[in-house]
Amino acid sequence: MSDEIVFDVLCTKVLDALRALGLGKFSIRNYYYEGMWPIIKVYRSEGVIFYSAAFTNEIVNRFHLDHENGLVADRIWAKVRKASILFEEYVQTGKIVWKRVRPDPKISLAPYYHELLRRFCQHEANTRAIGFESLRDEENVCRKFFAYLDASGCHTCQDINLVNVNAFLLFIASQRKSSMDRVCNTLKHLSAYLVSIQNCCDFSAALTTRPAPRKKLRPAFSAKEVHTVVDAAAKNPSLSLRDTAMFAVAASLGLRAGDIVRLTLSDIDWIHHEIRFVQNKTGVELHLPLEASVGNAIANYILHERPKTQSPALFVRSRIPFDFMTSTATGDRLRKYMKLSDVEYTPGDGKGFHSFRRYVASSMINQEVPIDTVKEILGHTQIGSMKAYMRISRDKLAMCALGLDGIEVVQEALL
Repeated sequence: MSDEIVFDVLCTKVLDALRALGLGKFSIRNYYYEGMWPIIKVYRSEGVIFYSAAFTNEIVNRFHLDHENGLVADRIWAKVRKASILFEEYVQTGKIVWKRVRPDPKISLAPYYHELLRRFCQHEANTRAIGFESLRDEENVCRKFFAYLDASGCHTCQDINLVNVNAFLLFIASQRKSSMDRVCNTLKHLSAYLVSIQNCCDFSAALTTRPAPRKKLRPAFSAKEVHTVVDAAAKNPSLSLRDTAMFAVAASLGLRAGDIVRLTLSDIDWIHHEIRFVQNKTGVELHLPLEASVGNAIANYILHERPKTQSPALFVRSRIPFDFMTSTATGDRLRKYMKLSDVEYTPGDGKGFHSFRRYVASSMINQEVPIDTVKEILGHTQIGSMKAYMRISRDKLAMCALGLDGIEVVQEALL
């Protein structure tokens, strides 16, 4: 769309787009009076007729400052910020796609480093097969790195040296005790990018390989726990059919939560009894068999609980707008049922939606399914990715145990 658009007309078009998403009249009213109206008043008071991204950002910055000083409520600030994003999205694309707006990062950067970070993340997304969460982690590492450099007096890339990089590694080590390898890998990619676009020293020499950290054994669900959780979902008075169907897909095929929430109605091939989709993390297309029980659970949800919506999503939100869920929501629903069914869980223990995937993998390994076949079913591109699942197969690990035959026991306490 053209940037030359009357601001009042833009407001009307954005409101119409929100109505088309299925938002109710009270939600529309809140977006208008709490988000758009404060911006509209500034446009009118200063006589600005046409929409300007720069002017809108200036208004948002004023509200941000007032919010930090306690002059604007949290609710109003959040709505104003969301409204400004909706304006720009509509101007750029001519439509509104419902999505969660990420909160402002806690670490702010100088304009120079902010733009550099944006360009690097865009480069990574365009040139590497990197998942969304991995890209966010890279962005987080680079944001901390740039903020550290700026605070240390390095205000441009030309100021970076090996001493700065080593100092940053010591600084961040306490925050990333178990993931310093990912920090180093991220900075290696950043170093290569900066060398390619600017007169920056190659600081990859400071990122030498460190001893591999101890691998934490992530738990898989047992068959009993899977049955218990699915049974708890089936008995839930609300959203039982949707949640039961999602858990059935996860427990049968080992799909990641991110892939389950991205499934569409057209991904289900009812004639050939298959699920066909492209993995979000790897970009690999999978054709997996659809068991009768899983297909029945999905059909039961579609026929009796799924809201009427134009969205292509297979599993949709329970609230307007009825569109794709988020992977975070699936984890929240699972933890609810784990709590209801007394499945042992403590925050940080690694037991979550991915435990379904580990359950599927370990079950196939225990049943002597060839490791290459397991790799293909899970959609991995490298055989090394299977190590994490092989470690949780108790039956296979027991085969590696050595006997004590031939070892003389000399301590009486051991007899």
